Amino acid sequence: MKTDLGAYFDQYEMMLRHAFWGKMFGVSVDMDLVLIYTPEAQMHLDKIKEDINEIFRDYLIEMVSVVFMSQSDFEKRYRLADRFVLTLMREN
Repeated sequence: MKTDLGAYFDQYEMMLRHAFWGKMFGVSVDMDLVLIYTPEAQMHLDKIKEDINEIFRDYLIEMVSVVFMSQSDFEKRYRLADRFVLTLMREN
């Protein structure tokens, strides 16, 4: 599944800046997946969400917690030393 998700993220590498793997992938972060996206991705987010849900469904996973965070929000929270963002950085 991680390989399939990674291949999908590679298709959208200009819009999806970074993916942080979470608890479903053995990382001690409260979410299963955190995606950092660029402003260009804003109008494509609905399709990206549907595609990611479909990948999880292919592995018979119906309930998943995915966080989408803009690159500017991520950078702002990093500068403010936000606990969630620092945990992502430390664990990944």
